[in-house]
Amino acid sequence: WGRDQFTLSRRSLWAMIAIVAIIVVVNGIIFLTSVQGLNAREQAVQHSQRVQNGLQGLLTTLDDAETGQRGYLLTGDPSYLTPYNSAQVTVTHDLTLLKGLLSESPSQEVLLSQLSGTVEQKMAELQHTVQLQQSGDDAGALQLVRSNTGQQYMDQVRQTIATMEANEHRTFTARTVAAQQSLEGVTVTFVIGTLALLGMLGLISMLIQQMMQQREDVLARESAARQHAEAAVQLRDDFLSIASHELKTPVTAISTSAQLMERQLGRMPGHNNRLEQLVDVQLRQTKRLKLLIEGMLDVSRIETGHFAVNRIPFDVVGQIRPIVEELAVSDAGHTLTLTAPPSLLIVADESRLEQVWYNLLQNAVKYSPDGGAIRVLVDAAADAVHITITDEGIGIPTEAMTHLFEPYYRAPNTDTPERKIKGMGVGLYVTRQIVTAHDGTITASSIEGRGTTFTIDLPRHGAEAVAQSVAEEAAATL
Repeated sequence: WGRDQFTLSRRSLWAMIAIVAIIVVVNGIIFLTSVQGLNAREQAVQHSQRVQNGLQGLLTTLDDAETGQRGYLLTGDPSYLTPYNSAQVTVTHDLTLLKGLLSESPSQEVLLSQLSGTVEQKMAELQHTVQLQQSGDDAGALQLVRSNTGQQYMDQVRQTIATMEANEHRTFTARTVAAQQSLEGVTVTFVIGTLALLGMLGLISMLIQQMMQQREDVLARESAARQHAEAAVQLRDDFLSIASHELKTPVTAISTSAQLMERQLGRMPGHNNRLEQLVDVQLRQTKRLKLLIEGMLDVSRIETGHFAVNRIPFDVVGQIRPIVEELAVSDAGHTLTLTAPPSLLIVADESRLEQVWYNLLQNAVKYSPDGGAIRVLVDAAADAVHITITDEGIGIPTEAMTHLFEPYYRAPNTDTPERKIKGMGVGLYVTRQIVTAHDGTITASSIEGRGTTFTIDLPRHGAEAVAQSVAEEAAATL
């Protein structure tokens, strides 16, 4: 339950982080929108200022040109015509500039067209009076001025410019209000988004604290469960160790008694064959029981680090052959064969390897409930012994192969509604530990329903030198 709650909290955290990311993106868009709004407002202000400056500049240019014209008419001094001469160029430039600024306002373009016509008429009137003055017709020039035509043109220019400035001011005001309203809306939205972001960050902080607490709780429960499991394993190991030691003594006594009885029966003339068979069964079963007890003790020794091997030179073929013969006699349902050289010296722990051969061969018999052939092959190289044990039994499922040498593990096909094969699951574990302690390897290959092959490779540890030394000693005695 704790891990499920922790997983749910983690999903909630990711959901909140996603929401925070969305809020950050939205706030970023809002910020960019506000910046764009400010830029648009600033551009509107600059546009209106350029239009107003252009209109006022045009009006100033015309006023200066008219002033210069009047000075020339009164004094006849050509220097007074400087503003007029400049105006001929400046007016055209100002009108072109205004045309570009007002290209997106149809109403202003109409007024600009009217203004351009009036300005052209005013400049023509100024030019006419100057030309009359220059030709010596002072009276004609003064009469044209007194006709107030030029004044009418200037009044029309001022009126048109005033109208255009008023229109531009209204446009500027409308743009400013719209920009201000947009900015206020964006600001409100940004503030709300920021508050929401802060709220989500607060919730995330609380959730992280909750997750940390949940994680500590889960770890505490797991630690307690692990300690409980370790205590249970220790209790199991203690029980197995104590039980094995306690069982070993009576089993040894029973085995010794059976051996003495077997010897006594062998000395008695006309002894009872049935009784001899019962004693033989007793001996075999006590040997099997001793192997089981020794296996349980070995598990305890392995897990407590007290497992050791005592290497001596001995004939491994001579060790395997009687085991094969014993099982062949006691189990008529299987055909056991041994293919091996007459003898093969090895330096190893004799009793431990005997345990290995009994474990593997008894497993081959036990897991071949329908009988069949069991083949043992012993082969040797200069520095190693290669042994394979093959049966035609139920085989091992593929998914069980990786767990085969684990303590207390049994393949799932050993306990099914169709078959019940008893066992403790320690034999192969102990076997592997023994082989490993001899610097050897053990592997298994199997096809479920067709049988299993165990392959053992053991180093000989200088057995050839030992064999040569024994041969030399034997030759010397002769």
